[in-house]
Amino acid sequence: MKMLGLWAGVDPHARRPVLRNGLERASDPELKARVGEYLRRGKLLLQSSRLEFDYLRNDAPRCVPSAFYTDGEWVWTGQQEYYLREHDILPEPAFIEHMQAHNFVIPTLSGDAIREAMAFLGI
Repeated sequence: MKMLGLWAGVDPHARRPVLRNGLERASDPELKARVGEYLRRGKLLLQSSRLEFDYLRNDAPRCVPSAFYTDGEWVWTGQQEYYLREHDILPEPAFIEHMQAHNFVIPTLSGDAIREAMAFLGI
């Protein structure tokens, strides 16, 4: 199981997270749409009504969904789809290659795969 991430750490001066190196902005609308759909179709593992801050906006409103998803190999948060949709931030290249290898289709997950992902998260 692998965790998809957005943040490299926190900028101590701005007190905001810093995006990981190597993350690119979506310039291809078709790729953005396919990646977004894949992220939305992941198996929902955990969801909270709590909203997180959008750290890429100056006013940093609380509007980012707090949730965890999986496709049986990777786990990601609701932040991934939000930052793609609102700021064009693509997931890390290894995850994009993974999605492409699966033709952007989430596999059917067994109960064991779901339990493994939940155990990975500690839930």
